[in-house]
Amino acid sequence: MIFQKNSYVHRARNFLFYLAQDDVEKIPVDILTDSLKKVIAINRGVWVPIYKNGKYGFMDSRGVETFAPQFESIKEEYKCGSIKDDILITSAGLISRSGIRLTHRAAVVTDLGYGFLKVADSSDVKILHKSGVWLTDGGLQDAGVLNGRFLTARINGLVGLYSLVGRLLLPIAWSSIEMSEGVIILTGWARRHFACLPSSR
Repeated sequence: MIFQKNSYVHRARNFLFYLAQDDVEKIPVDILTDSLKKVIAINRGVWVPIYKNGKYGFMDSRGVETFAPQFESIKEEYKCGSIKDDILITSAGLISRSGIRLTHRAAVVTDLGYGFLKVADSSDVKILHKSGVWLTDGGLQDAGVLNGRFLTARINGLVGLYSLVGRLLLPIAWSSIEMSEGVIILTGWARRHFACLPSSR
């Protein structure tokens, strides 16, 4: 791995880890730190909820308690058991299976794939990476992932384009942004614009 001491190496490794998972690629051995190997092991199993003294917790399929009962509420679907989510939605916020707290309060969460989450709190939408990195400041009305290569954000009916690391590429000023056969199609108010993409990320 090049530039091991660069401050962005850790973030890049985490992003590549989730991109490789969702692309059904073999995860490169070079990026697998001990913590990422632990994430793979923890996420592999199925969990079920437990309820004690008015609080919810979780245990794995072997009956080993993974989170002691501590949550006032959990995602309703969890109560049916067979939880496979790697990020848990609880009254105390979003928590990874490895115990990392991503948010400190409950929110409506949509898994966008490729390691990205759309987090809605009241009328405010943000994009959060599963590694704990916030990619937008909020104030969005909607967000998505475009073909696994870009992020989209919508405000007041208009949409803009971000890189997968949160850098604004096209301002939030387009009616729609779509992608077809390696070409981004930008629909404005009066005409359509086209932008060619490189073959790789």
